[in-house]
Amino acid sequence: MSNVFDDIGTPNEPAKPLEMGCVAKSPSIFDEIGKIPIETMDPTLFRTLHARGDKYGDYGIMATMAQRIKEAMGARANMSAVQRESLDMIATKIARLCCGDPDDRDSWHDIQGYAKLAEDRLPVPGVHLNAATS
Repeated sequence: MSNVFDDIGTPNEPAKPLEMGCVAKSPSIFDEIGKIPIETMDPTLFRTLHARGDKYGDYGIMATMAQRIKEAMGARANMSAVQRESLDMIATKIARLCCGDPDDRDSWHDIQGYAKLAEDRLPVPGVHLNAATS
C-alpha cells in the first residue's frame, strides 16, 4: 500500500515521494494570494491569509494531506457525528503541524480539546440512561 502522503503535489510541482510524510514549506501562500488582484482584496483578509500561511504552510498541500489522513481512516459509519467530526478536526490539526510550524502550541492544544469533546460524550460504563424503571 502506498504512503498516505505519496501523491501530494502542487500545480507547479508534480507529486514526488515524501520522506516520513513531511512536506516542504514551499510554495508560499503568496503563490495563491498572488492570483487575487491586490486592489480587490480586503487588507484584513490579506493579513489573515499571510499569517495563516506562515503558521500552517501552503493551504493546498495542507488540505491534501488532511484529506489523505481522513481517507486513510476509512468508513466510520459506526461512529457518532461528534466522534467523526473530532477525528476530522484532529486530522486537520495534524496536517497543519506537518506542513507548518510543529511547535504551534495551539494546534497541539486543539488536538487534546477535540479528543476531550469526543471522550466526554462517551457513555459511562455501567450507567444506563433509560433505566429509570426497574
